[in-house]
Amino acid sequence: MSYLKCISNALRDGEMTSDAADAHRIEFDKQYQKAKNKGMNDFEAERFAAKETWDVKLQDRLRVKNQALKQARVNAQNKFTALNHKNVKGEKDIIEGIRSIFDQDGSNQIVSITNMKRSELGLVHAPLAAMMEKFRTGYFGRRNKLQKMTMPLVVKEILEPGSTANPLAKAFAQAVNEAMEIARTRTNQFGGNVAKIKGNYLPQPHNSTKIGRVPQEEWTNDIMSFLNLEQMINSKTGKSFTQAELLLEMPGVYNAIKTEGVSRLTPGVRMGSSSLGSSRLDHRFLIFKDAESYMAYQAKYGDEDVISTIYQHLESISRDTAMMRALGPNPNSGFRFLKDIIRIETKDLDLKPQSKIRGKIEGLENLYMSHSGRLNSAADKGIANGFAGLRHMLTSSVIGSAALLALSDFGFSRMTNKFLALPAYKANRKTLSLLKDGLKTDKTFSKVAIRSGLVGEHWSTIASAANRYMIDTDAPMLSKMMSDSVLRASGLSHLTQAGRWAFGTEFMGFMGDNFNLSFKQLAAKTKKAKLQSYGNDNFTKTLETYGIREGDWDVIRQTKLYDAAIDDPNIQPGQALFFKPMDLLKRTDISEDYANLLHSRVMEMIFTETDHAIPTASIRGRAAVMGKNKPGTFAGEVLASGLMFKNFAIAIGFTHIMRGLRQTGLKGKAGYLVPFIVATTVMNAYSHEMREMLKGRNLVNFKDMSGEQIYQYWVKRIIGGGGLGIFGDLVYQEAEGASFGTDVTDALLGLPVAFMKDAFGLGVELTRYMPGGKDPNLGKEFSNFIKKYTPGSSLWYLRAAWERIIVDTMEELINPGFHKKNNDTIKRYQKNENRDYWWYPGEKLPSNTPEISQ
Repeated sequence: MSYLKCISNALRDGEMTSDAADAHRIEFDKQYQKAKNKGMNDFEAERFAAKETWDVKLQDRLRVKNQALKQARVNAQNKFTALNHKNVKGEKDIIEGIRSIFDQDGSNQIVSITNMKRSELGLVHAPLAAMMEKFRTGYFGRRNKLQKMTMPLVVKEILEPGSTANPLAKAFAQAVNEAMEIARTRTNQFGGNVAKIKGNYLPQPHNSTKIGRVPQEEWTNDIMSFLNLEQMINSKTGKSFTQAELLLEMPGVYNAIKTEGVSRLTPGVRMGSSSLGSSRLDHRFLIFKDAESYMAYQAKYGDEDVISTIYQHLESISRDTAMMRALGPNPNSGFRFLKDIIRIETKDLDLKPQSKIRGKIEGLENLYMSHSGRLNSAADKGIANGFAGLRHMLTSSVIGSAALLALSDFGFSRMTNKFLALPAYKANRKTLSLLKDGLKTDKTFSKVAIRSGLVGEHWSTIASAANRYMIDTDAPMLSKMMSDSVLRASGLSHLTQAGRWAFGTEFMGFMGDNFNLSFKQLAAKTKKAKLQSYGNDNFTKTLETYGIREGDWDVIRQTKLYDAAIDDPNIQPGQALFFKPMDLLKRTDISEDYANLLHSRVMEMIFTETDHAIPTASIRGRAAVMGKNKPGTFAGEVLASGLMFKNFAIAIGFTHIMRGLRQTGLKGKAGYLVPFIVATTVMNAYSHEMREMLKGRNLVNFKDMSGEQIYQYWVKRIIGGGGLGIFGDLVYQEAEGASFGTDVTDALLGLPVAFMKDAFGLGVELTRYMPGGKDPNLGKEFSNFIKKYTPGSSLWYLRAAWERIIVDTMEELINPGFHKKNNDTIKRYQKNENRDYWWYPGEKLPSNTPEISQ
């Protein structure tokens, strides 16, 4: 009986659905044509096609069953987590348990999606360490001459191995291929189905805006000249595409890219409802002839910056892998399962408590959509890019002194280390060493950090340090370049990355240094003195908090230490030994699942505590404030603007404040929060005085201040220590009256609102020149506008010179009331602050040196 006859009988007898029968027939026809192309006769071709079709469909069935099994296992684990999680009060809390699956908690053993994404990205960044160092962007996002000359050769080596004689290009191409293969195998390990193609692969970004600007015929003619039709297989015929066949497909491809997939939507079928495990099956449909064709297409219709394209692709697939690890091969199904658990577990509750719990489902949905990227997709790209660009430009104008505020990181790091029973100052000393040498100079340590699995945000993302204070993940490149340049020039980018890398590597180093100790010996060695009022008694308690027990520690400490000298000739053998958690994944003496579990828990611990040591914006805070409001909507842009520069304070709330509140009893809470408040207040006072001095003012002298002034001073420092410096300035306005905003509206709605109000004010001043208008004050308003909103004007080491030499000189020429305004400012400041200037407003050069209080 022929294969097709068997299929017909199975369909007739109800043993196979019509869709399955059609799939078998299509696959059989494809395999039959393939056999005929090889010269087989009809009988041989039919036998060949029957066997190949059966094997292919068997693999499909096995893959579907494997994905279903993985989904069931993940669902069972998540159900156990949700139903058994206890909050700080010791009560079962299903909402908090599920929330911990999405974002780090720091008080339980749940591995979060947030840190899974980081650990997966760290794995694929590791082989790229040398490349990331060589190809990092300069100021204004520029690539140097060597990078511009080498990158085309790297592309050629990736797509055409051995086509160049450049050893650097060969090495980097090998690193990219290794990273791509790690990403592919990792996603397949957790339910993905990304086949290994013949040759190597580079992602193919298609810019919908660029493509939408040209007619479909023009795009088709251009891309047809770049494609390799022989390697592109038509799934309907099993043969290579003919030009005529491919031309029939191109209108659908063009519309899908132009509309970003909307053209393929079916009414009633949700976009993104399919399994993530199968979502990357057709992402390599277009195959280019060679490297030149690939680069020519990217220059016209894609992204010329291949380096950024590689980074973005690796970040995307790392996100998908993390989602599948946490929610199963079909994350949508996994999340619906969690919501159903909530409804089932609350069905017997009274209406009020039931509504209270179920009302929190929306917050979980916001977290899920934030992780999946759906909340980042703009409702209106033009509006979203415009406001995001404005926020980045304003960042470049006002955040130049943020590095001084970020000095509180040293206090956060010390507190975190003490809480964990780690050496209190080693990470800070390493940070200072890096700042002294410069991250760009000390390339050895930077590469060691990336090879150890610590993500290289500073080297792979433009304006990454801005994420500490704002939520924009995308913006016009020019505005991102401006904010990135100011953040680098101010030192904030280096301070942030140095602090995170130093903390992470010292954490790993401490673990490796103590591999010779048993669990009990480690507890005895790290036992704290009785005088310390907060934190874990010893380091083993920290391990247990993240689910690492005595047996796990015994397994972990059998991992061979990483000798950095292997990868860097500047290091002597044995000089820098580290425990690399990713080396757990290479072990053959433990199961794959157990290795992944240990690796995940170690990285969850390191990344979570790094966020305590060097606070940065949290996805939980963003979801809580933004809700489902997308970029490009009125509500979304108002909220994003209002959240500008407040993310840091929200991060403090979700890390240190929450950690303090979770301590047992009033004594435990006070034992953590009181030292935290004292430390952050002192650090903020120090950074505030540095900023005051750099504005041309003397340092504070408490002997000359009244009790009320001293009280107000320290209240502002307490508020500023928690990242709410803007509100400290609002509640207790600085005497000069030049804080971020001038009223409650500006502070709550954000700097973009203040900018638009000031811009409108300039327009109003211009109208006063019309007949019958009031006396204009354009000189003053224009000077203030330039002073506040010029990119780079707030750089801490240039600010005084910029304001006195440039702005004051300009205002003196155009503002008749310049000297009166300055005299009023000086008198108001002297009266309210009881201190003076060392460089008075209106002076071209300073008349004194900074006065240090006694």
